[in-house]
Amino acid sequence: MQSITLEEKVLVRFATADDLGWILKMHGKMLEKYAPMRRAIELAVQERQLIVPELNGQVIGCLRFEYLGGAVPYIVMLFVHPDEYHDQGVGTAMLEFLQSHLRGLGHRLLLSSSETSEPRPQEWHRKRGFREAGILFGTNDTGAGELFFLKEL
Repeated sequence: MQSITLEEKVLVRFATADDLGWILKMHGKMLEKYAPMRRAIELAVQERQLIVPELNGQVIGCLRFEYLGGAVPYIVMLFVHPDEYHDQGVGTAMLEFLQSHLRGLGHRLLLSSSETSEPRPQEWHRKRGFREAGILFGTNDTGAGELFFLKEL
């Protein structure tokens, strides 16, 4: 008998107002530093630009995206919490949900990024078909550049 993977147990869906408390709590330090982010998160929920994976009735991560220039979808934030759920396909499930949604809207490209000092997220992107598209320096508090990725849908 085959066991069911965590990825198969997770329900991926658009976030609702009921999820906002958990999402804001997980963004705690970022919200302290960048107060306007709270409004961006609230709008993302309203505009169906925030995706969550739910396991046994509990949200365990989120993927937030925006449209650069009002046209090109860009993954702004992706995380899974708690750490025990890392590397079990939850992030990939959210990405697949997003890609399906974007294809249905007629989009052909998806952008994402990670700091140049973060090899794990970079590898995650490459394994899922993203290719490097350039680096922007001077935007991160850490001093690291932002490595952009592009994926054809």
